[in-house]
Amino acid sequence: MSKVSKQTVKIMLVLELVALVAGMFFIKQPLYYALGIAAGTAVSAARFLLLERTLNKSVDMAPADAQNYVRLHYGLRMAAIVVIAVIAAKVKYIDLWGFVIGLLPVQPAVYIRGLLVRNADEGK
Repeated sequence: MSKVSKQTVKIMLVLELVALVAGMFFIKQPLYYALGIAAGTAVSAARFLLLERTLNKSVDMAPADAQNYVRLHYGLRMAAIVVIAVIAAKVKYIDLWGFVIGLLPVQPAVYIRGLLVRNADEGK
């Protein structure tokens, strides 16, 4: 795992912690909500790390091979999300809203990390 990935995952975890604390005041079953957040966070982090691995491997491939490789792995990641979301919906101990919220922080984490890096570069 690269330094960039570690920083992004840490930011994701902070965002998830904020969502967890904020949601605890509005949810009837806080434990189920926390389990949903945890499951969504785990899936989200795994997707992000698998994306990094896929892109790193595809860089050394021929363009056509890289395109097919990236498309295949995209499909596999999306299929995994669907399977895990269906399982999360069926398990009564996992709050579905918590699971969905757990899936969301990847893009904001990437943006926040970009802002932090840009601000650090401007400070030099």
